Amino acid sequence: MKETAVILRDYIACYRLDTPCRADTPLFFNHREEKLTRQGITYILQKYAEDAGMGKITPHILRHSKAVHLTEADINPVYIRDFLGHTDLKVTQIYSKANVKMKREAIEKLA
Repeated sequence: MKETAVILRDYIACYRLDTPCRADTPLFFNHREEKLTRQGITYILQKYAEDAGMGKITPHILRHSKAVHLTEADINPVYIRDFLGHTDLKVTQIYSKANVKMKREAIEKLA
């Protein structure tokens, strides 16, 4: 995460978001300096995914992938729940079940 912090610091400095006159400017904004909408984020993500030849990527796919990676890293499900903003741990446990299923399928492929 140190690299991410450096990138964010550089971004903030570049757009002078740390100055008092920009205090109300969102961290990530559109050409009108308004906060990005859900559709705006999806557009940007798909544009760069397409340029990289990755196919269709959505914010939900990224969110799901992060949750699966956290589960695979044996992070406490309570922390994953909080990270994802779930109110019920049962919703978060879906990723644990998906992880067990993926492991079972991988083992079955080896047999």
